[in-house]
Amino acid sequence: NKKVAIIGLGLMGGSLALALRHRFKKKVKVYGVSRSKSKIRSAVRGKIIDYGTCDLRSLLNEEHIDIIFIATPVSIVKSCIRDIEKHAQYKVIVSDLGSTKARLLRWVDGRKFKSVEFVGSHPMTGSHESGLGAAQGDIYKDCMSFITKTSKTPRRALKIISALWERLGVRTVIINPDLHDKIVAKVSHLPHVVASVLVDNTFHRNKRYSKFIGPGFLDTTRIAQSDPSLWSDIFLSNSRNVKGELKDFKRRIDSFISILNKNDSKVLTNFLKDINRKRKNIINL
Repeated sequence: NKKVAIIGLGLMGGSLALALRHRFKKKVKVYGVSRSKSKIRSAVRGKIIDYGTCDLRSLLNEEHIDIIFIATPVSIVKSCIRDIEKHAQYKVIVSDLGSTKARLLRWVDGRKFKSVEFVGSHPMTGSHESGLGAAQGDIYKDCMSFITKTSKTPRRALKIISALWERLGVRTVIINPDLHDKIVAKVSHLPHVVASVLVDNTFHRNKRYSKFIGPGFLDTTRIAQSDPSLWSDIFLSNSRNVKGELKDFKRRIDSFISILNKNDSKVLTNFLKDINRKRKNIINL
């Protein structure tokens, strides 16, 4: 039987534990690592994990773990890798679920590990809800996951992590970490900024606007409810790309203002038709 440990039992870590248990049944033992004893108890009681501990060192000493997933905020991933390297006396494949990769992989590639074989993962799924209570066993099914590859990425580990995701029903895309961060800045991080700023723009002067809110506003701003600490980490770790996308977005806003200034319904309608077509094509991809 394979042994998989997950460090961090929030939405993503808890959901991964459920997915592993549902897919592999007793063929894979799932270990949860958390600083919270109550969270460990809840995860075991809820059959989200097989075993849990607050002590990573003891786990690595007492069990031969095959794969470790780090499901923490991106700012903590490095320290988790250091701890694994310090306490594991055998080769162990390590991956993460973080939303940014370039800085992390430069750090990983600049070190020589005796135990850790690291491959970055970024499944493009999630929820505006957070915590173990929001974990869902099917959250990864039919989603896409980036898997980052550099010239120093261990090939065996890359193959195993890719195969594991695919057996969970995930479509994998192997990608350079710098390109990964540029892509997610546009398709994930910028939309989150826009949703957050839209909420701020609506309510920073008058909270009474809430009584007039309809489903369109709620749909557009749903992701602004996501974990603030998690997203603060993400924005700061990919700030250069996010700032570049914001500047480009500002130019698009200015372009729309120019269209309005023309007071030409044909030009405006054609613009909106083009956007309508592009949005429908996303669904048809």
